[in-house]
Amino acid sequence: MEVHVNYHVPVVAVVDTDTGEVTQVVVIDEAIELDAGRPVTAERTVRPGVGLLRFKDVVGAARDRAIEAAESGAWPGWQFGW
Repeated sequence: MEVHVNYHVPVVAVVDTDTGEVTQVVVIDEAIELDAGRPVTAERTVRPGVGLLRFKDVVGAARDRAIEAAESGAWPGWQFGW
């Protein structure tokens, strides 16, 4: 089963106040925090064929295994956008 281990990651937008342009966006990856409210979720299709998805909480041993893997494994890199 593939699940989502959810984190909060701070992001800083650097803005040029003269032009109003966002010149840089920095992900502060040293300050990642596990989402305490919904740490592990899984997708489930609510309406097949329509693509409407909802997320359900993953609990118990599956949740613990997912968090352990996310906390101890190497991350392949950052993907921006969903």
